[in-house]
Amino acid sequence: MKLRRHAFPLSVILLGLSMLGVLSIALRPPFKVTDVRLDHIPLQVESSVGTEMHFEDSVYAVLNADGNVLRNYGGPDGEVINLYIGYYGTAKGGRAEHLPQYCFTGQGWSIEKWDFVAFDVPGAGAARVNRMIVNKGAERQLVYFWFQSESTVMSTGWEQNWHKFRRRLLSERMDGTLVRVSMDMPDGKDGEVEERVRRFAQTVVPLVSQFWPIESPVQSL
Repeated sequence: MKLRRHAFPLSVILLGLSMLGVLSIALRPPFKVTDVRLDHIPLQVESSVGTEMHFEDSVYAVLNADGNVLRNYGGPDGEVINLYIGYYGTAKGGRAEHLPQYCFTGQGWSIEKWDFVAFDVPGAGAARVNRMIVNKGAERQLVYFWFQSESTVMSTGWEQNWHKFRRRLLSERMDGTLVRVSMDMPDGKDGEVEERVRRFAQTVVPLVSQFWPIESPVQSL
């Protein structure tokens, strides 16, 4: 009975705190992106050298990002890792709407396997990301993708939404990125490709944080 008697006041208090948090967010000034910076990520990543790539204009329109980085990083043996980073500022909710699973299936690829993989990021601990193997005809690719803020790697939309809410309360910003790393996976080279993509992803995570975009509050007149 005591627990039931205290449950209602506690619920009211929690509801009130939630409403105050939402009101606090609503009253804060909007932000604008002043420097995307992610295009300053080095073209040389370990032994791989990057080449700038570009989507068609119609693709950029669908992505609707504040900043895009698309590169092919070629290794000494000629093998290529593709990197895409889409940045969404606070004004756009910090989250991509066009996700890799829809991008690949929309281009005729089938998802052969989809799970999660964790790896250590130097100086930042463990990160868990999405891992997909996709195929189209005889072609196969290994794809890692994740959502990233300046300091945190997330693998699901739920994680990202909760993280954005806390950031908006504490730091006012809730910008974020979608990061995708992919590589062709020929038959018999699954283990080799997995290791290369994992190692590349481990390197990219701190680079995204290092070159995190700059936002500034919009001053009201």
